[in-house]
Amino acid sequence: MAKSNLEIKKDNAIIKAFKKRLNLKVKPQKVINVDIGKGKRIGGVSAKPVLFALDGGQTVTLFFRHKDEHLDLFKLHVNNTNIPLSSDDITGFVFINDKPFDSTVDRIAKQIISNQSKFEKAQAKKVANAKAKDTGSSKRKAPQNNTQKLKTLQAELEQLDNEIEQKEAILEEKKQELTPYSQLKNS
Repeated sequence: MAKSNLEIKKDNAIIKAFKKRLNLKVKPQKVINVDIGKGKRIGGVSAKPVLFALDGGQTVTLFFRHKDEHLDLFKLHVNNTNIPLSSDDITGFVFINDKPFDSTVDRIAKQIISNQSKFEKAQAKKVANAKAKDTGSSKRKAPQNNTQKLKTLQAELEQLDNEIEQKEAILEEKKQELTPYSQLKNS
């Protein structure tokens, strides 16, 4: 099989085994989608990404390449963050259902579980920021011409004059209420 022709499908044994083991280890979450991307060159090596989407919103992307008649795990991303691979991780994917394979998947699952609360907070922050931007833009008024600005300012001035009259009336009432008390003080 040529290295440039990466034949990776959803029904490959390695993909099925990874999904099954990941589902066991990240409970109550589960893998809801497996997406196989186009092959691309990464660091001078032809690799094909396989994205596993979890129902909690996190993603795991495995980058495979062909090496010596088998698929070789070349690179790993969890939530688009590169995760360093040890030699055990890489050789573990050669022999499915072997201890190195299981330990690699278990390590990835442990990271997903420990990152879930941080991931949810980051998502909530993104949503809050998006809502703040939306409310900010809705408060903006459409541009006005000079006549419209003048009418708006006159209406505001009239409203302020009314408020001043009301406050002055309240002030006079309070002064009237104080008058009997000020006469007692002078006596």
